[in-house]
Amino acid sequence: MRWMIFGIACALGVCAACKSDVKYYCDEDTPCQPRYPDRPYCDLTGEYDPGGVSNTCVPNPFDAGITDSGVEPDGPTVDASADCVPDSVTCSNGQVVTCSPQGTVQSTQDCALGCRADGKSCDDLAPSNGLGPQLDDAANAPVVSLDPGATINTSDGTITGTTVAIPTSVVTSNPVDILVVKVKSLTAQDIRVTGSRALAIVSDGDVVLSGILDASADHQHAGPGAPVDDPTCQGKDGSKTSDNTAIGGGGGAGFGTAGGAGGSGSALAPGGSGGAATGSATVSPLRGGCHGGWYGGSSGPPSLVETDASPGAGGGAVQIVSRTKIEFTAGAGIAVNGGSAKADTSILVVQCVLGRACGPGAGAGSGGGILLEAPVVAMAASSALVANGGAGHCGTKGKAASPTIDDTPAPGTSCGGFSGGSGAAGSSSAVAGTTASSMMTGTGAGGGGGAGRIRVNLAPGASFDPAGAVVSPPASIGAVGTR
Repeated sequence: MRWMIFGIACALGVCAACKSDVKYYCDEDTPCQPRYPDRPYCDLTGEYDPGGVSNTCVPNPFDAGITDSGVEPDGPTVDASADCVPDSVTCSNGQVVTCSPQGTVQSTQDCALGCRADGKSCDDLAPSNGLGPQLDDAANAPVVSLDPGATINTSDGTITGTTVAIPTSVVTSNPVDILVVKVKSLTAQDIRVTGSRALAIVSDGDVVLSGILDASADHQHAGPGAPVDDPTCQGKDGSKTSDNTAIGGGGGAGFGTAGGAGGSGSALAPGGSGGAATGSATVSPLRGGCHGGWYGGSSGPPSLVETDASPGAGGGAVQIVSRTKIEFTAGAGIAVNGGSAKADTSILVVQCVLGRACGPGAGAGSGGGILLEAPVVAMAASSALVANGGAGHCGTKGKAASPTIDDTPAPGTSCGGFSGGSGAAGSSSAVAGTTASSMMTGTGAGGGGGAGRIRVNLAPGASFDPAGAVVSPPASIGAVGTR
């Protein structure tokens, strides 16, 4: 080996005649920086030597008889860091370097978000919705792996699918409070989320989902974090004539996009208008979607009685924050779909009387909100982020089809001569309900629900590439805040 030859040369006193300028070159002319000890070893000619000592950058070994192994004859390791100031900590070019009292590199730390202005430390992620203190707590939280079929109840903080005690806290916000789950890192498969509060998961390390985190509405049952009363986005109630000869359908709810209007029973019984788009593209404040409107003659929030007719409720709200990475494997994802409207399912047979409106429909709920914040968000093909609107209803029984975990609009119920409006999905807007023809003239169907909102915040300069995944509706992209 060459180090033996040069070691002999130095022993014979030849070193004094050799060049003394320092070489810091590695691997195909790439500069070997002393502050980066992970660079490969450099040989005497400044070229990469696979037979040398790895993770070392050395000055010209002819100086003071240093061998090609980077070790002086009496044993001490060469000080490879000519610019490493003793007892210093510096941050530049996205890396923190800590120097020992001897002026050697003691440790390095890569900065996912770059260096702070003080030049001594990494920038830290500043989560949206005021969750910075909770993210700090996550550094001391447990590593969590949830079993398939795990559940999270945001009303009482109950988490199943693990024996680990997971710390949580509640952040007061408007229009809904947030249950914050704090973990060191998280791996999970299918999770069902229910409750009145929005859900936030904050992690000091990676979050890896290999199943569906489902915070969708279930017909009249709202997703976690859906506001109970927001007049701006709620679908409006249809009206009716005093003799019930005409009943208008309920409007679909809005959030990220507007809901579809309800079908009119007549000029004297117009359908309810669709709810307006509201909220922020940043999904801050964190909140879910809204509920649809009733058909004429009813009003208020969705009925929680299983057999009652009801408008669809709003989808839930989920925020995930990681200091490192959020990853969705194939088939994984987050769903915050709105609820589809339904009829009175306790009625088995209804006789529609000629001259009377029969089978009016309620409006659907809108999709909720998804907010992801990390230096990197990676989505495998066939993974999904969905906040689709529910479907409007018509008829005397049954339920409109619920939205699916793709970008296909949920179809409104078909009642022969008229139909409920389809929900918004992908680039498709919510559809209005229609008005009945033939013997049921005077009956309006419910409108479809609008889409929710999806936001992805990344490290400055990073890109979001779904790579064949479904993101419905399309996400807005931003940079994470730093502190």
